[in-house]
Amino acid sequence: MGPRATAFLILLPALIRGAATQPWCEASADVRHELNRFQSPDLQGHEHEQAQKDLVRRLLREHPDDLFVHLRYQRVFRGQTGAGREAVITRYQELAKSHHGDVRYQFLLAEALLDKDTPQAMQLAQKIIAADPGFARAHLLLADVYSFG
Repeated sequence: MGPRATAFLILLPALIRGAATQPWCEASADVRHELNRFQSPDLQGHEHEQAQKDLVRRLLREHPDDLFVHLRYQRVFRGQTGAGREAVITRYQELAKSHHGDVRYQFLLAEALLDKDTPQAMQLAQKIIAADPGFARAHLLLADVYSFG
C-alpha cells in the first residue's frame, strides 16, 4: 500500500466523523424530537396550522442556525398566497446577505426560490456545489428540479 492510500485510511475515520457532525447532514436529537411534534394528531385545520407556526417560531428562536428548523419554517410559512411566498423569499435573501459565504443560507435561499424563480435557485445550487462539493443538499435540489422538469 502506497503512502497516499495509507494516509487516506488513517484520515477516513475523521472524515466520516466530520461528515456526520455537519449541521446539514442530520438534525440534532433535540431538534428532531421537536420537529416530530408537528405530527400531533390531536389538532386539525386552523388549530394545527397555528400550532405549527408557533412551534417553528419558537424553534427558530432556540436554534437560529439549524438548517432543518429553517426548512420546516419555509414549509409552514410559504403559504398559499403570493405574499406569504414573497415574505419567505425576502427573509432568506436577507439571511443569505447577512451570512455571506455560508452555504447553508445560500441553500435556504435557493429552496425559498424554488417554484418562484427556479432558474435562480438552480444557479445558487450550482454556486454552492462549486464552493462546497460535499454539500449534498445542493445536489439534491438540482436533482429534484431536473426530475420534475
